[in-house]
Amino acid sequence: MSKPGWLRGDGVIIVICFIAMAIIFMVDIETAPGISVSMLYLLPVTLAFRVERIWHLYFIALVATALTLIAAPLKPSGEVIFLAINRPLSVGITWLVTYMGAQRRKDEQAREELLHKLERTTGDLRYSNEELQQFAYVASHDLREPLRMVSGYMALLEKKYSDSLDERGKEYVRFAMDGAVRMDSLIVDLLAYSRAGTAPIDLQQIDLNEVAKSALRNLSPAIEESHAHIQIAPLPTVAADKTQMLQLFQNLLGNAIKYHGDEEPRITMAATDKGNEWELAVQDNGIGVPPEQQGRLFQMFMRLHTREEYEGTGIGLALAKRIVERHGGHIWIESDGKSGSTFRFTLDKALRPSPETKREERSSKQG
Repeated sequence: MSKPGWLRGDGVIIVICFIAMAIIFMVDIETAPGISVSMLYLLPVTLAFRVERIWHLYFIALVATALTLIAAPLKPSGEVIFLAINRPLSVGITWLVTYMGAQRRKDEQAREELLHKLERTTGDLRYSNEELQQFAYVASHDLREPLRMVSGYMALLEKKYSDSLDERGKEYVRFAMDGAVRMDSLIVDLLAYSRAGTAPIDLQQIDLNEVAKSALRNLSPAIEESHAHIQIAPLPTVAADKTQMLQLFQNLLGNAIKYHGDEEPRITMAATDKGNEWELAVQDNGIGVPPEQQGRLFQMFMRLHTREEYEGTGIGLALAKRIVERHGGHIWIESDGKSGSTFRFTLDKALRPSPETKREERSSKQG
């Protein structure tokens, strides 16, 4: 059975306030002037703090004020001076309390509205993440497959019809094959960047020494080609995602190998205990990064050199930054632009994800 309209919403509170004010009014007019009963009107006013519509609160305060003033001439004859001081004071306090209550109610409503918007935004972000993951799947299969076909047919064209092509034709074939390879590398890096920000983090205790060994194995062709000398100091065990740590190590060590000068690359990696976190550093003797360019270094597609000078997609350091931040740390570079660079990043010792990771895990569970 549904309630009558006047009992819904603020109706019940308003009825209770009116009953309370009626009782206080009856007591007020029967009480001697020397006894201050008018302050009791504050009780229904404070009860009205719970109403949804703020104008209902002001209406209750207005009725309480009227009853306070009407009761004064109806009281038994007595202390006129006391009434002249007490009643205006009661009215003033009533409206002061009403104003404070109205402001508090406005603040509560603003918080509720903000919370509602936050929940709606979280839902939109969850939907966006799902679409982004779907795009990652499409990109990894439907976009890369045609590129493989292009590369395969161009290689076949070069092999079977090499004698029929002049030098310019062969050059065009090489350009096409190189473009397909670069596009495939770009898609792979974009997928890695996307997954680093959307895929759930598998936090577990990871021995970073093993991660460094795996990264060096994957980088062995580049190490042999550049004759790089790499020293890895003992590294700690931390709470992290093993796959993302491997991506991070490969990107930082790979950059240190790639951006070397005339000398053979000399690279060191070490960790420092900073209390609640570990600070890891990858130091090299490469070409360095000018101070004025360091602020843009971790942006997407940021390249400080031409593709002819150094290969790459401009995503590696942006990916490194995303991985470190998802693990609750931060990353930065130290370089004078002349004598090498040192990339530093922090990792928490405790087994806890970043706030963003927690929200994503909650969203995935709710979804």
